[in-house]
Amino acid sequence: MKKILQKAIGSDRYEELEIFFKRYLPDKKIRKLVREGCRLSKRRPAADIREDYPVDFVVLWVDSTDENWLREKQKYDPGSGKKEDSDLTDARWRDWEMFRYWFRSVEKFAPWVDHIFFITYGHLPKWLNINHPKLRIVNHADYVPKDYLPTFNSNAIQLNLWRLKDLSEHFVLFDDDLFLNAPVKKETFFRSGCPKACNYIAPPIPKENRTRWHHILQNAVDLFRSSDDFDIRKTMEEHPEKWFSHIYRDRFTYKVKAYQDGYVPNLRYNHSATPMIKSSMENCCRTFSKQMDQACRLRFRSAEDLNKHVFTIWDSLCNQFDPVGADYFGKFFDLGKRVPDDIAAAINDQHIKCICLNDNNSISAERFEYIKAEINKAFHHKFPQKSSFER
Repeated sequence: MKKILQKAIGSDRYEELEIFFKRYLPDKKIRKLVREGCRLSKRRPAADIREDYPVDFVVLWVDSTDENWLREKQKYDPGSGKKEDSDLTDARWRDWEMFRYWFRSVEKFAPWVDHIFFITYGHLPKWLNINHPKLRIVNHADYVPKDYLPTFNSNAIQLNLWRLKDLSEHFVLFDDDLFLNAPVKKETFFRSGCPKACNYIAPPIPKENRTRWHHILQNAVDLFRSSDDFDIRKTMEEHPEKWFSHIYRDRFTYKVKAYQDGYVPNLRYNHSATPMIKSSMENCCRTFSKQMDQACRLRFRSAEDLNKHVFTIWDSLCNQFDPVGADYFGKFFDLGKRVPDDIAAAINDQHIKCICLNDNNSISAERFEYIKAEINKAFHHKFPQKSSFER
């Protein structure tokens, strides 16, 4: 057993894990569970089926210069002035003018995609080829219930995606700041029909230190903790190779604590392309219909919100996921904290499947124009040719 674990997580990490077991976990059942998870995941065979079902991409986009959209937004603007609690900051809406490169990256790196569902308020980029056979242009009103409209809350728009009639059972969700950066396959996102997900567990964040974003993630965890329908111990015991996979190496502390205490863990959120299952989303939304309804009525993002992390937790607790490492899908870049040279280097790194370029309020208008120019230059160097999605 020792040799198996040493190969699975490394001999140095194995010794640390053994010390942890002896000092903090006298429970032989838990030690066996972790060891068994590492052993089974290491011996796990390749997927027994080819992912030959259709997979769609879904991407959300907004034109912050659209006068109709601006007028309607102004009408429903709560005007509280509490920027930490609202979704009204300039950085949330300004245009980096690099969305065309999203389509170029998809055409180059994922030509197998079945359809692209382009979710919008109603406006479209002027350069978009609306007649492309793979493109499905969807207005919010086409699938979001009228009681929730108009909405300026991307979370509410995502929570209702399962209502899209023609959307494939398996799809990958993107925001417009997430770009494919290297060739991907269906198997990059799914294994034997299950979405791939990083099942790390993060330590809880004290209430006084939580941002609005942290509150939203905690809301998702609390949703499941308030339900009696989920037994985390039984879930982990059914598939230890998923919860205690060797790819997590020694990151078992909080999982073990969750097992000991019997509470739904604070699963890590990855801001990247997200593989999802439509029927799973529907089941989750119907199970928590009251809470979902309340969240979807929030026209702007707030600390009372729910987001797509709810579905990641649902799939995890249903053991409907395939474990991957923290950086499997790609890297996240805070544009207010990283220099353009670092981002340009990442764009040219073929080992990074996906990159997220997240805006930040701290970026001044002058700095914004400089960073935008540098990033667009890097993208144009990588994708110089128009895609068939452009006129």
